[in-house]
Amino acid sequence: MSTRFAKQSLDLLIKPKAKKVEKQQPKKTKLPDTNKGLKKVKHELRYGYQQKLRKFREDQQQKENPIDALVQSKERDERRLKKSIKQLSSRWKSSHTERSLHDEISQR
Repeated sequence: MSTRFAKQSLDLLIKPKAKKVEKQQPKKTKLPDTNKGLKKVKHELRYGYQQKLRKFREDQQQKENPIDALVQSKERDERRLKKSIKQLSSRWKSSHTERSLHDEISQR
Protein backbone atom coordinates (compact mmCIF):
# COMPACT_ATOMS: atom_id res chain seq x y z
CA MET A 1 0.00 0.00 0.00
CA SER A 2 2.76 2.44 0.88
CA THR A 3 4.72 1.61 -2.29
CA ARG A 4 1.70 2.43 -4.41
CA PHE A 5 1.25 5.71 -2.53
CA ALA A 6 4.93 6.55 -3.02
CA LYS A 7 4.69 5.76 -6.74
CA GLN A 8 1.64 7.99 -7.16
CA SER A 9 3.27 10.88 -5.36
CA LEU A 10 6.45 10.57 -7.49
CA ASP A 11 4.36 10.47 -10.66
CA LEU A 12 2.58 13.64 -9.62
CA LEU A 13 5.88 15.39 -8.91
CA ILE A 14 7.48 14.31 -12.21
CA LYS A 15 4.51 15.21 -14.44
CA PRO A 16 4.51 18.67 -15.94
CA LYS A 17 2.07 21.00 -14.28
CA ALA A 18 -1.27 20.78 -15.94
CA LYS A 19 -3.59 23.65 -16.61
CA LYS A 20 -6.10 24.62 -14.00
CA VAL A 21 -8.75 22.04 -13.59
CA GLU A 22 -12.13 23.63 -13.83
CA LYS A 23 -14.75 22.40 -11.47
CA GLN A 24 -17.32 20.38 -13.28
CA GLN A 25 -20.89 21.17 -12.52
CA PRO A 26 -22.70 18.16 -11.12
CA LYS A 27 -24.80 16.51 -13.75
CA LYS A 28 -28.43 15.85 -13.16
CA THR A 29 -29.11 12.27 -12.26
CA LYS A 30 -30.69 10.39 -15.09
CA LEU A 31 -32.60 7.17 -15.10
CA PRO A 32 -30.61 4.13 -16.16
CA ASP A 33 -30.81 3.33 -19.85
CA THR A 34 -31.47 -0.35 -19.39
CA ASN A 35 -34.96 -1.74 -19.14
CA LYS A 36 -34.16 -3.55 -15.91
CA GLY A 37 -32.83 -0.35 -14.40
CA LEU A 38 -36.04 1.46 -15.25
CA LYS A 39 -38.05 -1.36 -13.72
CA LYS A 40 -35.98 -1.20 -10.54
CA VAL A 41 -36.45 2.55 -10.25
CA LYS A 42 -40.20 2.30 -10.86
CA HIS A 43 -40.47 -0.49 -8.30
CA GLU A 44 -38.61 1.60 -5.74
CA LEU A 45 -40.85 4.58 -6.42
CA ARG A 46 -43.98 2.48 -6.05
CA TYR A 47 -43.08 0.21 -3.16
CA GLY A 48 -40.18 1.93 -1.40
CA TYR A 49 -42.52 3.93 0.81
CA GLN A 50 -44.31 0.78 1.97
CA GLN A 51 -40.99 -0.86 2.80
CA LYS A 52 -39.88 2.16 4.81
CA LEU A 53 -43.23 2.25 6.58
CA ARG A 54 -43.03 -1.49 7.37
CA LYS A 55 -39.53 -1.06 8.78
CA PHE A 56 -40.70 1.90 10.88
CA ARG A 57 -43.57 -0.17 12.28
CA GLU A 58 -41.25 -3.07 13.07
CA ASP A 59 -38.92 -0.72 14.93
CA GLN A 60 -41.85 0.65 16.91
CA GLN A 61 -43.03 -2.86 17.77
CA GLN A 62 -39.59 -3.74 19.06
CA LYS A 63 -39.67 -0.70 21.33
CA GLU A 64 -43.13 -1.52 22.70
CA ASN A 65 -43.78 -3.72 25.68
CA PRO A 66 -44.50 -7.31 24.51
CA ILE A 67 -47.02 -7.82 27.32
CA ASP A 68 -49.16 -4.95 25.98
CA ALA A 69 -49.11 -6.52 22.52
CA LEU A 70 -50.20 -9.85 24.03
CA VAL A 71 -53.10 -8.22 25.88
CA GLN A 72 -54.20 -6.38 22.75
CA SER A 73 -54.10 -9.55 20.66
CA LYS A 74 -56.19 -11.41 23.26
CA GLU A 75 -58.76 -8.61 23.29
CA ARG A 76 -58.86 -8.60 19.50
CA ASP A 77 -59.34 -12.37 19.38
CA GLU A 78 -62.10 -12.15 21.97
CA ARG A 79 -63.91 -9.46 19.95
CA ARG A 80 -63.61 -11.56 16.79
CA LEU A 81 -64.98 -14.60 18.58
CA LYS A 82 -67.98 -12.67 19.96
CA LYS A 83 -68.69 -11.20 16.54
CA SER A 84 -68.51 -14.55 14.76
CA ILE A 85 -70.74 -16.21 17.38
CA LYS A 86 -73.26 -13.42 16.97
CA GLN A 87 -73.26 -13.81 13.20
CA LEU A 88 -73.60 -17.58 13.34
CA SER A 89 -76.41 -17.48 15.88
CA SER A 90 -78.31 -14.91 13.82
CA ARG A 91 -77.95 -17.07 10.71
CA TRP A 92 -79.18 -20.19 12.46
CA LYS A 93 -82.36 -18.51 13.65
CA SER A 94 -85.27 -18.84 11.28
CA SER A 95 -86.94 -15.68 10.10
CA HIS A 96 -90.56 -14.78 10.84
CA THR A 97 -91.75 -15.80 7.37
CA GLU A 98 -89.97 -19.16 7.61
CA ARG A 99 -91.65 -19.85 10.96
CA SER A 100 -95.08 -18.90 9.64
CA LEU A 101 -94.65 -21.14 6.58
CA HIS A 102 -93.48 -23.98 8.79
CA ASP A 103 -96.56 -23.55 11.03
CA GLU A 104 -98.89 -23.58 8.00
CA ILE A 105 -97.32 -26.75 6.65
CA SER A 106 -97.40 -28.49 10.01
CA GLN A 107 -101.13 -27.67 10.46
CA ARG A 108 -102.14 -29.39 7.21
